[in-house]
Amino acid sequence: MSEDGDEEVKDEAPTLGTYEGERNEAKQRHGKGKNIFINGDEYDGSYENGVRSGYGVYKWKGGARYTGDYKNDLRHRDGFFIYPDGSKYRGSNLTF
Repeated sequence: MSEDGDEEVKDEAPTLGTYEGERNEAKQRHGKGKNIFINGDEYDGSYENGVRSGYGVYKWKGGARYTGDYKNDLRHRDGFFIYPDGSKYRGSNLTF
């Protein structure tokens, strides 16, 4: 996302950055954890076998924030967006 907020908000994971949290036997992210990506974005929430799954909060360095459910590393079902300009969106079935 650009600083001016003109680009579509995407959830593509940039280079991994730093991670603090639980892992499974295969050393994958699993359970509760927080990732700070190299580009400044942050994700704090649940992981399952290395991917975001369950409830989490993703904060883009440009000011946008998504709070809600994830499945297979994608936003899924119920969620709430706050955009950099302060506008808000709440929705269901938000599979992106």
